[in-house]
Amino acid sequence: MKKKHDYEKLIIKYLCETVPLQKHKVLWRFVSNLKDYGSCTAPNKGVITISVDSKQQEMIDTIIHEYAHAIDFDRNGCGKEHHSEEWGKCYAEVYRAYLDLIHKNKEERKRNHGR
Repeated sequence: MKKKHDYEKLIIKYLCETVPLQKHKVLWRFVSNLKDYGSCTAPNKGVITISVDSKQQEMIDTIIHEYAHAIDFDRNGCGKEHHSEEWGKCYAEVYRAYLDLIHKNKEERKRNHGR
């Protein structure tokens, strides 16, 4: 039986393995009644919070977005802009890793179902 948010946790695990942080660690929290879809609070303190009140794709988009902030901080330190060019490059890298996971899952389903 699948547990709640197993798919999102699989994505997080894959992203953390594929685009790892070098200097910091992150604690992922899933909470309800959050004002936003999620947040990355001072990545050096290591907390990324994701709202469980969102639809699945919104949660996935938020995971990618917030993890890109953690990667940006890990590589470039605390900049003045939250969505700088450096963050955009980190976001693109994390998003590509997510797309790779989707592609791998599709290929695996094809092999398992003979399609």
